[in-house]
Amino acid sequence: MIAAKTGVGKTGFALNLARLFSFKQNFRGYYMNTEMRIREMEARLLAPIANVKANEILYGQLEGSSTEIDQKKTRISDAFNQYMQSSLIMSRIPDLPLHKAKGLAKQVRSKFKKLDYIIVDYVGRMEIVGFDRNIWDELYEITKEMKKLAITLNIPIFILAQRNQAGDVEGAKKMMNECDGVLYFEPTTSDDLEYIERDLRSDKVHQVNYKIIKKKVRRDDNSSPIYVKYDKARNFVNEVM
Repeated sequence: MIAAKTGVGKTGFALNLARLFSFKQNFRGYYMNTEMRIREMEARLLAPIANVKANEILYGQLEGSSTEIDQKKTRISDAFNQYMQSSLIMSRIPDLPLHKAKGLAKQVRSKFKKLDYIIVDYVGRMEIVGFDRNIWDELYEITKEMKKLAITLNIPIFILAQRNQAGDVEGAKKMMNECDGVLYFEPTTSDDLEYIERDLRSDKVHQVNYKIIKKKVRRDDNSSPIYVKYDKARNFVNEVM
């Protein structure tokens, strides 16, 4: 589970994972999106590769001199070609009942003979047709069924989840218990400064603006946050070593 508050960057983080898995490592991935237009998803996906702001790609309004614009056009074209040759499939599914998500995943695997991972963006927009109990029980059942699907297909499934203003995942705590790992993605605060200064070189401290909190990890994992730089304009998340 990857969880973040509204507008903080959970889709941005998930797109970075998809780019790393399917562009850099050629894993076949299926990204199920319930809200964002495909064109917007593609702009955010390709922005770091082209080194162009996502909004410039999305709206076709490139900034700079004529030479700089021509260079940007070339980089965008090259990035789009990489996308077309990659093993990533993205689809916008505004209505995503559980049975449809499971069926589509199996269709993708059947069509391409390979499926290495799934990203569901996001679990709060999923539903179980005919479910007559409260929303928290429904979200728990969805999470449990997605874990069963992961086991059946023998692949990792990343489900994105919403955090409320108090910072908790919207839904029952037992949702997180069904997941093998839970990551929170959020901006750093002044409370992080002592740890950042302790763990990073002085010339790297100013780069950190976000962190990945390992809310739930395996027993032998390091529970310390991963400090990153999140360039929102180019939708690029990079660990600050």
